[in-house]
Amino acid sequence: MATLLLTFFVFTFTLTAYRESLVLSLQSRFDLAGGHVSYVWAYVAFLGMVVQGVAIAPLTKRWSESQLTGVCLLGLAASHIATGLAPTFKVWLAVMPFVALFGGVLRTCVVGLLSKNVARAQVGAMLGLTDFLTSVCRVICPFFGGVLLQFTGANSTDYVVSVLSVAMALYLRWDHANNQPIGGSTVAVGAGVGAAGTVDTGSSGSGSGSDGSEGRPKIA
Repeated sequence: MATLLLTFFVFTFTLTAYRESLVLSLQSRFDLAGGHVSYVWAYVAFLGMVVQGVAIAPLTKRWSESQLTGVCLLGLAASHIATGLAPTFKVWLAVMPFVALFGGVLRTCVVGLLSKNVARAQVGAMLGLTDFLTSVCRVICPFFGGVLLQFTGANSTDYVVSVLSVAMALYLRWDHANNQPIGGSTVAVGAGVGAAGTVDTGSSGSGSGSDGSEGRPKIA
């Protein structure tokens, strides 16, 4: 549970810092006019809508949430390296769908795993905790993103997201290797990094395993 909460916080912190500094970063890198900013936000929002409404359902049917979490962390890192290195605004726009895909799927999977790891009566409290962590990030991340922009460059937030995403993926892999789940009481998120197929969460969409236990991941 602590590992999943840490994953959620690191992901939310890095992505919030990135979004809060996005406009200033793009204006500095690509000399965007003020009128273009609204189009950028509309584009980012549209990508998020497509991911949440279209992509997540088939992905979670094909792979477990645990596997997707590890893969999306690495995919998010690669995508942000690409956006950080993008030489033109058009290249940046072309890469952003991958950022939206990996980021949107990652958040949904981590929240889903957190919900499945608590009793049904505690799901509301867990979702409240994730909202609290998100609010904390919204308070501190504008300052953090501003410091990065001022002292380390306009594309530094991309690289920070990449480094922390890789670090989190490696930590999940280490945690899985050194703290083997017993009887499905914890989720082997690290199995999604370099060990695909070692975790079976049953039918992710139905929220219940084949043994009849509701919302509890099983270890194959």
